[in-house]
Amino acid sequence: MRRSQLLFGTKSAVFWRRTVVGACLLGTATFACAALSLESDLPVEQKTLDPTLDRRVRADTITFSSSYMEGRYTGAQLAIFGVEFLRFGWRMERLFRLDSFWEKWSWRLLFCWCDFKFGTTYHESGHGLRAKALGHDYQLLLDKSETKKSFVKEERFFKFFINKMLNLDRAACAYDAKFASESAHNQCIVFAGGVNGNTYLAERVSRSLYEHQDIYFLQGFSYLHNRLYLPVYALHAKHPGKDPYDVVECWKTLGIPVTRKDMALAGIVSFFLSGTTYSVLRATWKGDVESTETAPLEIGWLRLPDVFAYLTSQGVSYKLVNSCRIAEGAHLHFGVERVVRGTPMTEYHIGWKHIFGGVLTRFVHEATITFGQGLNAELSVSIPVFDAFWISVGVEMYSRTSLLGERHSCDFREEPCTIRFLSLSSRY
Repeated sequence: MRRSQLLFGTKSAVFWRRTVVGACLLGTATFACAALSLESDLPVEQKTLDPTLDRRVRADTITFSSSYMEGRYTGAQLAIFGVEFLRFGWRMERLFRLDSFWEKWSWRLLFCWCDFKFGTTYHESGHGLRAKALGHDYQLLLDKSETKKSFVKEERFFKFFINKMLNLDRAACAYDAKFASESAHNQCIVFAGGVNGNTYLAERVSRSLYEHQDIYFLQGFSYLHNRLYLPVYALHAKHPGKDPYDVVECWKTLGIPVTRKDMALAGIVSFFLSGTTYSVLRATWKGDVESTETAPLEIGWLRLPDVFAYLTSQGVSYKLVNSCRIAEGAHLHFGVERVVRGTPMTEYHIGWKHIFGGVLTRFVHEATITFGQGLNAELSVSIPVFDAFWISVGVEMYSRTSLLGERHSCDFREEPCTIRFLSLSSRY
């Protein structure tokens, strides 16, 4: 048998190719900087996009929101930017028809690097936005050694993101001098803001996979490395100045007996109890990591539920989320969050998203209500303008006493805190 047949033509080769690709994706997500190994050449896809695929991806957008402006940043809106950024990377790969091995993987490695740096920026901003909600200024630092320098307010998210892509040092977030006098309860919220940001970003990516009904490499990578951030970080954070360590010290002061091992266990358990995890790994195993042919796992129109672990001022919580497609373009999402390690608390949420009209004339409204520990509400309406744009107006109201409010409230000194935003989105 020829060498080429041994490499590409046998069933054994197909099995090992899929195994290697799957291991590479999971390993890269875990360590974020691991190199992707080579795979055998895959059959070149047809140059013409599938019509069904084309209709679906035309719904992708680039959004310019008032929440992207300095002084008005919100974690929820920045996460939406992160999801759009990932889909933009995939669309560019298809647009420029990067079918050869080197073209395709060079582009993917570049976007994996950018996504990893976005996750770092979002992590540090998660700390800063929680400190700002308490009334403090914060400073995003490209190098952790800069914490020894005098404090200078610096919260420009996108400037930091661009600079971080060219920087290999460990990032950090510094706070003004008044922060040291905050209570253990408030400091816990700030210290937990980083890993909670990574978990929330994974939650938004998971929701995007379901709503678009496709899985591809870049989003799979982002989901995996953000999901695994909590358990990996918790197991290695053995010294002061590390987020999980500092959160545990705050819990000790509050009389909450939760350890770093409990954090890591929650992260691992939630990872393996999530349907999206298996959807991503399944897509990888099938060798479809570059395609939208593989949809998330569903039972009828009901998606497999996801579980996310969050760090709260009351302990470690599990958030169970699920959704179903009531009709074409109509999604009902619901779930529950409960503190399982610490002081028991429970919240429930239910929401609705409906897309009216065709791809280029669609009208979208979305609403979510969370209750149980204070009332939270999120509402947005998108109105088409011409054929390629639409304007979105939205309101987000968070209770500072709620688990969700701890992670997203803009000002803990207000009850409730209300955020209003205006966005312009462009389809491409």
